[in-house]
Amino acid sequence: MNEALWTRRLEREKARNAVLERLIEDKTRELFCANDELRKQNETLELRVAERTASLREALAAAEAASRAKSEFLAQMSHELRTPLHGLNGTIEILGRSSLDASQRRWIDLCRESSQRLLSVIGDVLDFSRIESGKIELDSAAFCLQELVTAVSNSFAVAAQQKGLKLQVELPTGARTFLLGDALRLGQVLGNLVGNSVKFTAKGEIRVRVDIAPATAGRAEVRWQVTDTGCGIPADALPRVFDAFVQAEPAVTRRFGGTGLGLSIVKGLLGAMGGTIQVQSKVGTGTTFTVVTTHDVVAAPVAAAQPAAIRNALQGVRVLVVDDQPVNRAIAEAMLVECGCAVELAPSGEDALDIAACAQFDVVLMDCHMPGMSGLEAARRLRQSGFRQPVLAVTADISPDNLAAIATHGMQGTLGKPFQQQELVRTIADVVGRSSAPTPAKAAAPVRAALVFDLDEAMKNANGSRAMLTQLVKLFLQHLPESIQSLRMALLRGDAAAQQKAAHALKGSSAIVGANELRALTKRLEGNGKAGIAEPQALAELLATATACTAALQAFLDSSG
Repeated sequence: MNEALWTRRLEREKARNAVLERLIEDKTRELFCANDELRKQNETLELRVAERTASLREALAAAEAASRAKSEFLAQMSHELRTPLHGLNGTIEILGRSSLDASQRRWIDLCRESSQRLLSVIGDVLDFSRIESGKIELDSAAFCLQELVTAVSNSFAVAAQQKGLKLQVELPTGARTFLLGDALRLGQVLGNLVGNSVKFTAKGEIRVRVDIAPATAGRAEVRWQVTDTGCGIPADALPRVFDAFVQAEPAVTRRFGGTGLGLSIVKGLLGAMGGTIQVQSKVGTGTTFTVVTTHDVVAAPVAAAQPAAIRNALQGVRVLVVDDQPVNRAIAEAMLVECGCAVELAPSGEDALDIAACAQFDVVLMDCHMPGMSGLEAARRLRQSGFRQPVLAVTADISPDNLAAIATHGMQGTLGKPFQQQELVRTIADVVGRSSAPTPAKAAAPVRAALVFDLDEAMKNANGSRAMLTQLVKLFLQHLPESIQSLRMALLRGDAAAQQKAAHALKGSSAIVGANELRALTKRLEGNGKAGIAEPQALAELLATATACTAALQAFLDSSG
């Protein structure tokens, strides 16, 4: 009986175990299928991620290519528009200085106003492009706060008066305040705000108020405020007022015109400066824009030479003008001849090389964009031929990439199209080292020659080996243009720290090759830079010293065979 019971129990356990084994097999099979499905899904997901990543990379590459194409297009557009605009502005400027009756002068003034508006539109488009691409460049130099605000406000005084508007300017009282910053861009910001107020205000007044907080640790906060009694901005449009290509209403564009870029550029410039802007407005009452910037407080800079004195200093300067556009050549020639310069004209880079090989010039104005041989290539070949005088790049493309290319092709400065006579004259005066009436070279040549290059000292540094000194001088001359450019930019910016660094680097190499005058100058600039004293007035001295040093060292190389 017991045996039968145990047999039944054993059969039941076997059956139960068989069921469990089938369940386990089924679950195992299900898990295997699920795992296989999961593996397949994972492989599919990885493939999709890889495809998506590749697609995003392609999209990013396409976007970067489109951005580069846009930048290149804008640069080309700038050149194509600014070149004829330069001819127009130059012609207007020259005609404006001629004998005209009242009617003719009125038409000339209208032409000048229209060309300036066109130039402003071009500038807005290019500024927006630079800000969008993060390539906006800011200068840093000392400027007078009161003079800047007064100059900007005065430029809109006539327009405000013509509309019957009262333009009030409130400035900090007391002594003039000198700050460090980009005065041109700050003027652009303030000018845009004041210009908008004049444009959108039919009656009432515009108030420009600038306050400066007491300096702390050499830095001060400036609060710029422009208030008008104009049409105002609707509340729902205020969040979009700083967006690009946006104006409060479509009717605004039809009535007042404009690109809709002004306030977007203002916000971008202030962002690059570390400043802020806010707006308060009420329809029918008016608008207030408030800008806050922070600047280093500096001492008053040394007064620059007056334009008339600089213009007189160019008497007898020999200039080679290279440009493929006949109008541009004629305008540059007229401006320079009026200052007493001796001018030669070349319509191409090839012609410039031929002319420079047969005549001597104090400076070359080289158009960068010419068919055939470009201005950059012509400048490079001029340097290879032994031409040591300054070469100025004349270009409508002032993008960072083009400026970098200019610096690497042996040019000493840039003149942006379109330019006025005052800008042309000052730029030439800077590079040829004439801030007053020219002194005959023969009077100072014997003393200067001894100061510029000390052969005995240089031979000592080369262990008495002329061959070693020859190699040192070649290496020094190879890198001198780049070193001078670094120091020149520091001086132009009024950047004492950069002045110290660039002067220190050039001082040591100058001492090694016996360039005593250049070594003494850079030693002084280094010491003053270390003390926080910028010397923008030393630019002409630097360029003249570098030119004399280059000539003396090249003479040494020529004598060494």
